[in-house]
Amino acid sequence: MHVGFASRKSRDSDANTPHAFFFYTAGEWLFLAWVALVPVMQPWHVRIAGRFWLQIADVVFVFAAPAYVASVLAGQRHIRLTSWCRAALLFLAALAISALASEHPRQSFLKLPADAYVILGAVMTVGYVSSREALRKALLAWIAGTFATILATAAGIALFAAGVRAPGRNLFLFQFGSLPPGPYPRLRAFFLDGNMFCSYAVVSTMAVVAAYKAGVIGRRTATALFFGAAVSSILSLSPGLGGLFLAAGLWYWRSTRVKAAAGAGILAAVACLLMAMISPTPLRSHSVWGALRHPEPSARVLTWIDAGKTFLAHPFFGRGLDMPAAHVLYPTASGVVKTMTDAQNTWLSIMAQAGLPGLLAFAAVMFSLTRRFRWFSPRSDPVRAALELALLGGVVYQLLTESFENTRHVWILMGLVSGVQGMEDEPAHHGVRIR
Repeated sequence: MHVGFASRKSRDSDANTPHAFFFYTAGEWLFLAWVALVPVMQPWHVRIAGRFWLQIADVVFVFAAPAYVASVLAGQRHIRLTSWCRAALLFLAALAISALASEHPRQSFLKLPADAYVILGAVMTVGYVSSREALRKALLAWIAGTFATILATAAGIALFAAGVRAPGRNLFLFQFGSLPPGPYPRLRAFFLDGNMFCSYAVVSTMAVVAAYKAGVIGRRTATALFFGAAVSSILSLSPGLGGLFLAAGLWYWRSTRVKAAAGAGILAAVACLLMAMISPTPLRSHSVWGALRHPEPSARVLTWIDAGKTFLAHPFFGRGLDMPAAHVLYPTASGVVKTMTDAQNTWLSIMAQAGLPGLLAFAAVMFSLTRRFRWFSPRSDPVRAALELALLGGVVYQLLTESFENTRHVWILMGLVSGVQGMEDEPAHHGVRIR
């Protein structure tokens, strides 16, 4: 479905006007800059209302969104309301209802614009990615962000090797969290935490494959970037690493039909998920074998249980946006007692904060994308297949161990996948396929 505001004749005449050309070109460059800068979350960020971080990509979006609207009004672009876009807007409406019914409406309404930003940004992404050339440019912008992330990873390792090992001094290091402290680096690159960094790096491995298949980059560049992103994700030491093995294993199986590749990827993903459910804290007083023989639930399991209780207490509209989904006191392996208020699971986070309406709407968001997956067919377009596996390994899998319902790169990727899926379904309108 396309929503336009001018007839074809008027669009053709407007195409040559200076204002229309300016909005079209400036809007495209601002959109691409937004995509490229999303992984640069620090050090250029400021705190808003004492709770939210405003980053350089957000500032770019402030100009990109009006430019996109202006290009639509000038007839240069369309608002592509795919089935996924409608589901995303439905999810936004469910979040607004949750804010209205919140225990603290003022706090929830302060959070609502942040959710609207990422969702509407993703809808805008669908509008931009409407042709093969537009997709190539978007992939190139993502590759630019990936390259910056790999450089930040290398800088973090170099500083660590030089003896700068405190996260406060080494910008690119992340705290150990629930992991046992030791003489090893846990990286976050330009991200605010290691888990978000892992998700982006896993997505980037398959985005590199998509860019190579689309002819955006050459084989040598693709190989270097792929392994750079893969190593970066590993150094995050996040449970989301399972998504890397899942996506890579399924891609290799798709290309070769070697069942062992798919089996190994799935097995590694399950193993990483199971490891995330076991607390490493007993390692302080036991051996690794002893800790495995007498496992204790991890912080994630404890927050999952508590978030489930929150949902059962507030099933219809949840506690409200930005309200604590859980409250768990957890002694880490470093000996620090942490207060855990995040659900550490996107589905449970939405259930606790937005109740059944939010859960059903978000399920529609994910279903509208996954039901159209074609990555498993060797005859499907390889660019589309790579992006779908990026979504599977870097987002769908990650949702099980992190709360990523309002994470920027997650929604941009969903918009890219929806745009690509829509292109194959609308060859008559666009005149191109992505093959």
